[in-house]
Amino acid sequence: MYQHPLLLMAPRRDSTDTINMQTFQCCLPVGECLKSTALDFGLISNDVLHDAVKIICTNENCTAGQYMHAECFEQWEQSVLNYLKSIGRARSWSDKQRQQNLWTKKGYDLVYKVCGCRCGRGHIKKDLDWSPPITTALFEANTCHNINTKWQSNEVDK
Repeated sequence: MYQHPLLLMAPRRDSTDTINMQTFQCCLPVGECLKSTALDFGLISNDVLHDAVKIICTNENCTAGQYMHAECFEQWEQSVLNYLKSIGRARSWSDKQRQQNLWTKKGYDLVYKVCGCRCGRGHIKKDLDWSPPITTALFEANTCHNINTKWQSNEVDK
């Protein structure tokens, strides 16, 4: 029986199918999540991981979470950088050097004590090897942006 190629590529979705939508708790170690509302309690859904930072805890059994909102992370990272400014070996570093060294062994060894995890048994750091997944919505938005940019540049060239 012949089937059109497009029908072969897209799986059939029955009304009983559910979309696997995972959510993660923002693992900001101190204070309240900046994105927390009465409705979502600071949860991060897997379709917005492009706007999150992945965190690694030294405790293998950590239950505090693996992701932090980008805004929460930036605020927390700034407090860690401020602490790094006060440490003897890092005082002579420029702000740019502090930023570059913070999550590498060179800088993290100096600040890990102030990077305690909410689980109370480990220390957290940014996962430098992680890159956020590209979601369909993000891909479509990026594609539309690229098409609009190309169209606008063609208009300017005329």
